[in-house]
Amino acid sequence: MEKLPIELGILIAKELPTRDICRLQQTCRAFYDLIEGDSVLWRERLQRQCGADVLWSSFFTTSELRRACTGTLRFKHRYRRGGHPTPPIARLLPHQDEDDQLQNPRTQGPRLFSYREESNPFNLIPGGRFLITVDKKWLRIWDLGPPGSLNEPCEIVLHEINCVDTQPKIVDVAVADTYRVHLLIREDYDKCTLPQSFGIEDTPLLLT
Repeated sequence: MEKLPIELGILIAKELPTRDICRLQQTCRAFYDLIEGDSVLWRERLQRQCGADVLWSSFFTTSELRRACTGTLRFKHRYRRGGHPTPPIARLLPHQDEDDQLQNPRTQGPRLFSYREESNPFNLIPGGRFLITVDKKWLRIWDLGPPGSLNEPCEIVLHEINCVDTQPKIVDVAVADTYRVHLLIREDYDKCTLPQSFGIEDTPLLLT
């Protein structure tokens, strides 16, 4: 194998699953050096593994691409059930069903909607580089830099939302494609302060 041209060795490695690429890298020094420094191999492997919906960019380093490819393997290893008698309860996002066992007891009683309690005025986009924040007036997107960077966060998007008398919170974020994410932003209103466009009026209930 050591006598194979570098190009042929890369072509062989590209066809292997991520786990086998890692094992191949451990077989000898030649394959270790070949695989460790080749960003094209890991970029193409990541594209095959994640498909069209992956959020990635050409400025990712080789080590970042490799870490993204092996992320599912690390997750499966750390998420083993072990001695737990029952599997984890599934969460319902972004809406929480009335029968959800994770429902907060303090919220029991009549209500119109229930959202997950982890709503925050900020959200870290999967990948860890971009942070979304919202306040009463502005929605901002920050570039935190690559992993290990000590540079100050850079504001790359500033969009005015101008929420009056409410504190908006991000309920859920979904990556749409390479350049877009979908946000679900929640605003809590008291009935007496609802905007006029909501069309809610104090009318008596008619019982039949």
